Amino acid sequence: MEFIYEFNMGALEHLKSEWHVVRGAPVAVLIFIVTGFGLGLLFMRQEVANAQSEVRLKDTEIGQLKGERDDYRKQVEERFQKIEQQLSSAQQSKLMDLLKSSPSNVEIFSDPTVPLSGQITDVFTKSGWQVNTTETAKDSVVLRAIDPKSQAAIGTALRDAGVKFDLSAPASGGMSAVDFILFWEVGKTPDSPKTNG
Repeated sequence: MEFIYEFNMGALEHLKSEWHVVRGAPVAVLIFIVTGFGLGLLFMRQEVANAQSEVRLKDTEIGQLKGERDDYRKQVEERFQKIEQQLSSAQQSKLMDLLKSSPSNVEIFSDPTVPLSGQITDVFTKSGWQVNTTETAKDSVVLRAIDPKSQAAIGTALRDAGVKFDLSAPASGGMSAVDFILFWEVGKTPDSPKTNG
């Protein structure tokens, strides 16, 4: 807008200085000059409007890019979370080796959407254990062992494979049953730990 103001003031000053020539010119020349001056003014205003429009368009594009960046960041965080919710191939192999030596029975309570759920079920099944699964809405995996032999085997295997867990006595399942509650998130700990693996 300052440019238009300067342009208009410069044109007016020029017109003042040449007024004696303009006054003697025919009317057609005066109309031509006034029309040219008006068209120039309209052109400059349109250029300013175009520039403002481009700025608004760029602001919109930047906003969209920020939204896309935030969506991408969220996708990456979700992928990392899923990776954290899995056993490594070394952990799976170690668990299978340790569990194969003393197959028994285990009941697995888990949310099927948690990647660890399918992995732990496969590990026990491939190790020759009798596996009963129950779906839960909780975002966790719980292994229930009824007899002392299976409890010892599961506890040793999880500990030696580096799988974090907590022990809990279930509300149902018999007096001697033990639940192994598995944790996979970095820094996540049980609400009220009794024994940490």
